[in-house]
Amino acid sequence: MLAAVAMEHLEEIVANKFLEDTNVVRDFSPYMMPKCISMLFEMKGLNESANASYRAASQRTANTLADLNKCRSLLEKWDSCRNCKAEFNCYLDVIDIDELSSSPKYLLRCTNCRCRHR
Repeated sequence: MLAAVAMEHLEEIVANKFLEDTNVVRDFSPYMMPKCISMLFEMKGLNESANASYRAASQRTANTLADLNKCRSLLEKWDSCRNCKAEFNCYLDVIDIDELSSSPKYLLRCTNCRCRHR
């Protein structure tokens, strides 16, 4: 029980240099090791979770950037709407929003006739 309390205040113990006394380390180490090991496994799990979240966010960002680049390339191809032939004033329309699993999808719409340009 004393080791569990010591682990809760480990930062204070280290800051006050109590662990520099080899007798204290020798006496407490059998009790503190299981707690240290469980803390290491917890930190490993948190690290893996953070890495997975980072990879997912990076993938969503890459997908969004690719979609926006496709829209930009469409803008470079047309100077007028293929449907109403008006000067191509357009806007990005967000379709298919799924907050966690993928990035939003975009398409260009004519401001005059709302024709979709893919």
